[in-house]
Amino acid sequence: MKRAGQLMPSIITADNMRLAFLKTIRGKRHTHGVIAFEKNLDGNLRCLAEELHTCSRTWGPYHRFTIFDPKERIISVTPLGDRVTHHALMNGNRSRFFLIWSF
Repeated sequence: MKRAGQLMPSIITADNMRLAFLKTIRGKRHTHGVIAFEKNLDGNLRCLAEELHTCSRTWGPYHRFTIFDPKERIISVTPLGDRVTHHALMNGNRSRFFLIWSF
């Protein structure tokens, strides 16, 4: 397998970060965390991109809650910034993964 280099510039572009945010909030647009994040959207996305670029991103703690329908389950959710970061990383590497997995 060939090593792919210079991936970070394509991952931290403004368009990729905005696409990652839109993928993250799909179906969750009216939650408190999304509304708060969206108030300073460009600044928050720039901050996430800068943390990725400098490798200083610290991952937040999981938020856990219990649902009881149809049976009791414990749900663990990462902070919104972590989910946006995950989508940004996957968007930037998507074509490379498809080349490997689709023969």
